[in-house]
Amino acid sequence: MNIRPIRKEELIEAKQLSAICFEYPFQMNKPKEEYLNQLLASPDQKGDAYWNMIYGAFTEQNELMSCLNVIPYQFYFDGSIMNGTGIGNVVTYPHHRKKGAVKKIFQTILPEMYKNKIAFSYLYPFSESFYRKYGYERSCTSIGWNLDLSKIPCCSYSGSFHLYSSPSEQPMFEETYKTFASSFNMMVNRDKYDWTILKEAKAAYNNTYAYLYKNDAGIPCGYIIFKKDFDNNQAILNCRELVYNSFSTLQAIMSFLSTYASDYKRVHFYGPSTHNLQSFCTDFAQSSSYMTIGSNGMIRAIHVPSVLKQANYKGSGEITIELFDQQIIENNGVFHIIFESGKAVSIEKTEHVSPDVSLPVSLFSSAIVGNYTPEQLLFCNDLTLHCTLEKLSCVFYKKPCWINNYF
Repeated sequence: MNIRPIRKEELIEAKQLSAICFEYPFQMNKPKEEYLNQLLASPDQKGDAYWNMIYGAFTEQNELMSCLNVIPYQFYFDGSIMNGTGIGNVVTYPHHRKKGAVKKIFQTILPEMYKNKIAFSYLYPFSESFYRKYGYERSCTSIGWNLDLSKIPCCSYSGSFHLYSSPSEQPMFEETYKTFASSFNMMVNRDKYDWTILKEAKAAYNNTYAYLYKNDAGIPCGYIIFKKDFDNNQAILNCRELVYNSFSTLQAIMSFLSTYASDYKRVHFYGPSTHNLQSFCTDFAQSSSYMTIGSNGMIRAIHVPSVLKQANYKGSGEITIELFDQQIIENNGVFHIIFESGKAVSIEKTEHVSPDVSLPVSLFSSAIVGNYTPEQLLFCNDLTLHCTLEKLSCVFYKKPCWINNYF
């Protein structure tokens, strides 16, 4: 079995394999060469723009077995922007399943990402158990909010809402997004390929609406993108993205949405677990409002030294962390970190200091971006603690953590 990036002439087969596995019709309404040239010259999707980052597993006869996309992304992390990858479109021909093809691809790409000093990798799994074997762990818990529009408290607001109608308005959405996204670990620092969600909002043509909220000074402060959907035969506002710079901005957006109560039953959207929005339902018991909790993908730290260097610590001190990584041998071992005023000043691997905490890279990945309180970590099977909870909390503690990009 050979693992390598696909060649240009193999791109169409890779796309056809995706259509087979995810069961959607592949459409190529022009000659193969013309289709391919147009796709490469004017890619609409990020995966097409970085087609040369599609890795495939091939038989000795050069027959494609499996492939996946390793898409470059940048993630916010503890006040900085870190290079990362989004793993997507993981597909295998049904007659080549159970042959270890995807395993071989991961065994190839993970060390390569380390050499390129990629900080994090993220994916949305078909099976968490499967990807946990490669060092990924669930991350960025989402709260699904389903709020009865008639029970949302109305409040007055001094700003105004503006319906998106032209690409010239996109920069205002982008700046508003940056303000929101930069406060959460693992939110994507978007580029031009990440704004399909806005470009597809064509109210008069597909009934997908994007509204920008400006305060009374005319400054963009938030936005919402939604479309009509149905849940148990009831019309709902299905919100694809909700962004706000403050609670007062969110109040204004929710008040605006409540004006749809005569035509829609609920608004549905996902939000970060660190934001408590229960105040937007006056009565859960006497309404159709409800909440759900769900996983929102899986994270993996790739270049651990870079992650430890950029991480935020509490105060000044030192800690020694023992990591276990079966795919990236450079991450295996004991790291001694000295930090001052919240930042690492020294990180070194050592064989002469006993660890304060031992854990696999999967759990480390989820913990370092802020998915757990120290107390919650004590209930993780794979963690062995040799120090006080207070010392552990200098490194691993709850942080705002969320993501709203899909690969």
